[in-house]
Amino acid sequence: MGRQLRSSGVRRVRPLVFVVEDDTIQRELVAALLREYGFRVCTAENGKEALELLDPAALPAVVLTDLEMPVMDGWALLTALRHAPAFEAVPVVVMTGTELTRPVDGARLLRKPLRPGLLLDAIGAQVPASGGGANDKRSAARKPHKGVA
Repeated sequence: MGRQLRSSGVRRVRPLVFVVEDDTIQRELVAALLREYGFRVCTAENGKEALELLDPAALPAVVLTDLEMPVMDGWALLTALRHAPAFEAVPVVVMTGTELTRPVDGARLLRKPLRPGLLLDAIGAQVPASGGGANDKRSAARKPHKGVA
């Protein structure tokens, strides 16, 4: 069984992370790592597919997205999320290997190649203390994952 997120012996809802990445290997590796640490994971290979799959009734705790993807890139996805009332509060972590010429407003940035410990820390910093989705208004709890990087 995978490592679990624990909180004072109280059973919690496993947080949902939505991974948006066009590279199949990268997407599946990130998803497997997150599942190993107790997250539920939904994946999409581009921003358009992500918007089609996102459900306002079951918001993810965080969206993890690449910036450079075909069909709809991460920039367009981030803009769409910020302009949709149902998704505007969902935290976003951006992953990219590209040197950026403009800032990524309202999102945490991770550089590729991803280091597992930094990825887990970035996701953990966005997950509400209750482990619920973005519609849970409780403060975020940072869950350090030392020794994983």
